[in-house]
Amino acid sequence: VSNAVTLTVNSAAAIGTQPSNASACQGSNVSFTAAATGTAISYQWQLSTTGCAGTFTNITGATSATYNITNLTAAMNNYAYRVVVSGSCAPAATSSCASLTVTAPASITTQPVAAAVCAGADAGFTAAATGTGISYQWQVSTDGGVSFSNIAGASSASYTVAGATAAQNNNRYRVQVTNCGNVTVNSDAAILTVNVLP
Repeated sequence: VSNAVTLTVNSAAAIGTQPSNASACQGSNVSFTAAATGTAISYQWQLSTTGCAGTFTNITGATSATYNITNLTAAMNNYAYRVVVSGSCAPAATSSCASLTVTAPASITTQPVAAAVCAGADAGFTAAATGTGISYQWQVSTDGGVSFSNIAGASSASYTVAGATAAQNNNRYRVQVTNCGNVTVNSDAAILTVNVLP
């Protein structure tokens, strides 16, 4: 009777959890994660700068199940990532492609301008901003711009002071533009001049 020997059956790499698309704001951090099974597996993340249909190259040092990216830049928008998992048995397993969307903070392109009306007339203020998923909130200052408070319901790119009164003379109006994880940009303050009728 011979000695007994052990048979070891190694399993090929198989990806059980695919990386998911990610969306984050410029300057923030994001992570891609995959999970795989197999004997003596290792991970290698790859990058395509031209999307999922582009050419992928290895990312130096990105050899764990999770790949972390810090301080996102606008240039990284639409980058694509995938991971190749190798093990004792061939072939290696390649994950699905995950896309990165980088949202730039809002930027005000048109500032509101001062308005002068006669008492009882309407005064309008308008601003314009660029950015993804932006929201507007108009504010008023009655103390020369020292402090501002939100105007209820004034949440569009334009705001109209209906039937301006003498008490509103020299009020200042500005809009707050918010997007990208509550990053807020304030516009210039526009002065309202209300001329009193004789």
